[in-house]
Amino acid sequence: MDIVTIGGGERLMECSTALTGHKSNTTDRVIILPIPTTRDKKSVSGTDIDLSEIYSYVLPSSLVAGYGIPEEICREIHTRGGVIYDAALDEGFLLENAQITAEGAVGTLLCSGKYRLRELRVGIIGYGRIGMALCRLLLFFGGSVRVFTGREDVIRALCEISVDAAAYSEMSLSDLDVLINTAPERLIPENADIPAGLKIIDLASGNYLEDIEGVIKMPSVPERMYPRSAGRLYAEYIKKHL
Repeated sequence: MDIVTIGGGERLMECSTALTGHKSNTTDRVIILPIPTTRDKKSVSGTDIDLSEIYSYVLPSSLVAGYGIPEEICREIHTRGGVIYDAALDEGFLLENAQITAEGAVGTLLCSGKYRLRELRVGIIGYGRIGMALCRLLLFFGGSVRVFTGREDVIRALCEISVDAAAYSEMSLSDLDVLINTAPERLIPENADIPAGLKIIDLASGNYLEDIEGVIKMPSVPERMYPRSAGRLYAEYIKKHL
């Protein structure tokens, strides 16, 4: 099986290595694209390669793997006889990728803080995949957790298991040591009282918190902190579609 990697980075290289030697009865070529595949819908992420250059590699027996592949690119790949695996649509992959991200955030706290996790009071903004994984990890280490979410059902469910939870509109930061943002938008109120010494970690891509001084930006944790594990995970899910 022929493997073509479009883009760079250790995650893609590890993914390619993990796929090397894998046998498939239906696929002669795997084309591996970055995560995310594109940020501007014109070029491959991290490169100046035009997305349309992907077409030259597509054979009727090709599988194109990526994350957030634009619809028009998908249509053309299908027209050329290729099939697509989009990790952005795979709930299993998303959950495991969120776990890696949460482990990176907790690892940062373990290595850079002056206190053990069980002595920290940590706020989590957002309760999607990453927020849930973070909450589980922090509770496992004995930390004190407060979740901020826009979902009333989540607040009720967390309170029922004795986890502090509140709506975004009721966000109180005064007694927290660490605040971790997982939401791809600005949810900290503009007039929020941010205490001196509060460590804020932003796991989301974008610059939604750029007006807050001292925010620690940690986008793309799997690629930046654990690229080999992230690459093997990517390969594991690609193999399921070969």
